[in-house]
Amino acid sequence: MCLRTRDVRELISFTFPDVARHYMDVDFLRSRAILTPLNENVDEINSKVVEQFPGDACTFYSADSVVERDGSDVYPIEFLNSLQPSGCPPHRLVLKVGMIVMLLRSIAYNFQLQRVQFPIRAAFAMTINKAQGQTMETIGLYLPRPVFSHGQLYVALSRVRNVGSVRVLIIDIDGRFTDVAGVARCTQNIVYSEAL
Repeated sequence: MCLRTRDVRELISFTFPDVARHYMDVDFLRSRAILTPLNENVDEINSKVVEQFPGDACTFYSADSVVERDGSDVYPIEFLNSLQPSGCPPHRLVLKVGMIVMLLRSIAYNFQLQRVQFPIRAAFAMTINKAQGQTMETIGLYLPRPVFSHGQLYVALSRVRNVGSVRVLIIDIDGRFTDVAGVARCTQNIVYSEAL
């Protein structure tokens, strides 16, 4: 189940084999995903899959502002564009015909960021929490660091019906759980016995 590499492209190839041939097959695309604990890794993987996806890319940039009571403009636009709050669409949205996307919902923060953008993001990869309750044909599990909450590893591994449909890529930063070739073979599973 564990890949003997540190290259995320092998995980992408397992999860989305020959994506150039299947890019218009909705059933193929929606029945597989790469799961990872953090949104920053989701964005990294989605951009790599979009690069492999055939066709011309269209890039859409958001129009960002902060709603201030006194009408002042305290935050520079470049700063607002760099923010990527959870549940908010990205500032730079790259789309290609046929790619699978997920609909997002906005949530409130300490200051009210107003982002005018299509409320979607690429859905080749998603967080483990977002995949909860779904059943897929194939998943890749990308762990550049161990899961961080109770039951997350179980949720990720139980999204498919058989073990042959899962590949795990573990990147162990400190090298504690590596094999002879230096490839990670283990990860930490977080279990709170009080929750059982």
